[in-house]
Amino acid sequence: MKGLNITLIVITLVLIAQSSIAQNIFYVTTAGTGQGTSWHDSSSDINAVLFAAKPGDMVWVARGTYTPTPDNNRSTAFMMPSDVKMYGGFAGTETELYQRNHTANTTVLSGAIGTPSTADNSYNVVVFKHASAATVLDGFTIQDGTGNGEGTTGDRNRCGGGIYNDGAGRGNSSTPSIANCTFINNSSRDGGAVYNNGISGKANATFTDCVFAGNQADFDGGAIFNDGRKGGQSNSTFINCEISGNSANYGGGVINYAGAGESSPVFQNCLFSNNQAKVRGGGMYNMDVEGVCEPMIKHCAFAQNDASTGASMENLSTVRPSPKREQFALQAPREWSN
Repeated sequence: MKGLNITLIVITLVLIAQSSIAQNIFYVTTAGTGQGTSWHDSSSDINAVLFAAKPGDMVWVARGTYTPTPDNNRSTAFMMPSDVKMYGGFAGTETELYQRNHTANTTVLSGAIGTPSTADNSYNVVVFKHASAATVLDGFTIQDGTGNGEGTTGDRNRCGGGIYNDGAGRGNSSTPSIANCTFINNSSRDGGAVYNNGISGKANATFTDCVFAGNQADFDGGAIFNDGRKGGQSNSTFINCEISGNSANYGGGVINYAGAGESSPVFQNCLFSNNQAKVRGGGMYNMDVEGVCEPMIKHCAFAQNDASTGASMENLSTVRPSPKREQFALQAPREWSN
């Protein structure tokens, strides 16, 4: 009997725990004035909703354009909490997630604050910090971030105009999932659209069905900078992505920098086209520098990229050959044919 009572107590505690983490849905529209409990009570403040969200919750965002702040504070970004899922592409009437159409209902997260000039836009549009793989951003256009601030290598105000993924620091990691997103017109010193900061930590995001177009870095990584320096790791995965028309000094499309750490991302069925590097690596630039830089390239196409050296790809290796290639294509595979 005593054993039965203990079992009943354990079951009760489990049920209480499960009820305490029941999933909530928050609703956001451009004209919302409510608390976000329904479409009729929608909020227009994404950051307020994200602050209220708990692990396991979802945020549904209707079509329109949203900025992270109504004032001119350039350090304000959309701050994604760990274990929260945010979806765009809603008309504002849906009752099920599958009913949304992110293609028809364009949902824009924009850094265009301040004056009409891009020079005073938000440093970053979206920030992940120590996010789990259950953290999801899906169905958005992310644009107009301008990381032109000052600071040391990897600082948020100078990296990742579109997304800054922060897993830096010993024992830290950030592994969010980003899908069905388009990154356009973002710029920064490093990583024009995305900066995966795994310096002394881990920044291993997953990008699926994303487009990176027309982004620019003053220095390195026109679209993406995967940074695994100082014993860190930046091994993100990119599946069915298009990386086109981006520019930088090194790595017009992507730069992978190990620097006594590891930067070995995976690119599967991706297109690199019309990217430009002023110096090296039009499509991709890989640097191990006493680390491990072995990107895995599967069924990818490199077309019409340009650089002074290495139009498609350039490798700087002080340790071992880089990268690994599987079905490395210099012509577009059938999936990318016009």
